[in-house]
Amino acid sequence: MIEKKTVSKGGLEIRTVYSYGDKTRTLTHYSSDGSISYIGTEYLDEDGKMLKGVITTADGEVTDTTTMYYENDLLVKSIRERAGGFVNTFNLEYNNLGDKSMEYNIFSIGKVNRLIANFYDIEYNEDLLPETVTIYRVQSPIAEENIRDYQ
Repeated sequence: MIEKKTVSKGGLEIRTVYSYGDKTRTLTHYSSDGSISYIGTEYLDEDGKMLKGVITTADGEVTDTTTMYYENDLLVKSIRERAGGFVNTFNLEYNNLGDKSMEYNIFSIGKVNRLIANFYDIEYNEDLLPETVTIYRVQSPIAEENIRDYQ
């Protein structure tokens, strides 16, 4: 078990306790008054990568669930579902060196969807190490959530 305490300039104190189990990691967040603010539980694969994350209230009510998908040990998609119908889908693509080349997020609340896409233009040195990264960002409302199929 590991404990971390953060105090803001205004004196607000947040304490987080990290505990570990068999393929799980739990983060319990406490407010300044000592009450539990929320609990985050991460379910890990055998290599320690997060497969699923669940956020609950102190009473055990699930408020947020995130599911992660990997290909060749790289995160390619995560879907975050929150209470109230909010869905946030992150999709990632990588170049042949394993560096992120594109990331697009689809935020969905009911029938309203917004696409935010980031494109990464990476310049490498002779050792194939990144020297500069230029990020181009586009965002727009879209009609559907499933604009690409990753199944």
